[in-house]
Amino acid sequence: MSIFLVYFYLVIFVVFDIVILSYGIEQIVRIIRKLPPPVPSAKKLRNAVVQEIRSEFPNAKTILDIGSGWGGMTRKISRHFPGVSVTGIELMPTPYIYSVVAGVFFKNVKYVFGDAFKFLENKKFDIGVAYLLTRTMPEVEKYLSNFNLLLVLDFPLPNTTPYKIIKLHKDFLGQHRLYVYKNK
Repeated sequence: MSIFLVYFYLVIFVVFDIVILSYGIEQIVRIIRKLPPPVPSAKKLRNAVVQEIRSEFPNAKTILDIGSGWGGMTRKISRHFPGVSVTGIELMPTPYIYSVVAGVFFKNVKYVFGDAFKFLENKKFDIGVAYLLTRTMPEVEKYLSNFNLLLVLDFPLPNTTPYKIIKLHKDFLGQHRLYVYKNK
């Protein structure tokens, strides 16, 4: 084996170890801070969001993905709406860094690292998208007026009646739903 291959494999091994270590540390931080785990959106869920944007607000100019995680939703939306400014905001570093790298060729996508609720203060978006766990939804509800349309996957706002509920597919996690909230 050539010395080049040895160095190449060594570099790959070190990078892999750094990624695994940082992800492990991140999971410990999540547990200590009592933060929810990342909830990646399945392709069917992303497709449902795109379809709903098309039917309810096709002329949107700004979209915010609250808790964008690994960035799958933001990239999907940006592909289907190239003229829309799509922002993803993520609190944890590993998914944020992955999103930035994976979204480097998407001209209409911007990723922000930080707390979505601090970011939302004094900001308005045409559409908000949230796929967060139940315990986070009361906080999302406080910012409902920041959006003309809010699309929430699986975990509805606790005290606000949705404009409509779309029953999506069923899988091992249960029945998926898309909750659509319109700002009056």
